[in-house]
Amino acid sequence: MTGDLATWTCPAGHGAGLTVTEAYHHLQDDEIHRAWEAAKTAPTGSHHCPMCARLMVVVTLSYGPDELADDDATKAAPTGQETIEICTEDELIWLAPGELDALPADLPNSEPSAEEQAQIDTIRQAFGQSLVDDAHQEEAATLTGHMTRHLSAHPFVGQVARRHWL
Repeated sequence: MTGDLATWTCPAGHGAGLTVTEAYHHLQDDEIHRAWEAAKTAPTGSHHCPMCARLMVVVTLSYGPDELADDDATKAAPTGQETIEICTEDELIWLAPGELDALPADLPNSEPSAEEQAQIDTIRQAFGQSLVDDAHQEEAATLTGHMTRHLSAHPFVGQVARRHWL
């Protein structure tokens, strides 16, 4: 996948990880939501999270060409399926090589209605764009710190991370 996707890749080529938040910016919303819901009750897999070293859960994710909710009568039938792993602690989705490219890309959101745009304008007027900018900066700093602490604490992963990522 191309563009500004922020992933953590395994130096040995075993796949890539991305946060659930990052996934919502690049993959279809309905699939990510379904995967996260399934992860809450999914069986434990055999791979450890690269951030916290806990065993991740295994989710089989069906995907299709649209982002409609599962209960929408016009939702298209699934066109494919991938088995992914998720760390619910770190909200990390781990994809084996090729799985990221197999999943459908995020579709553009529709423009807000006049009523929704009026509400957005009211919020912007009350709080300003700086609120949004501050939230993005805080999220990035928190995620980076969280990942660094987990990677540094794990003996093997910490060694690899210090050598390749930090």
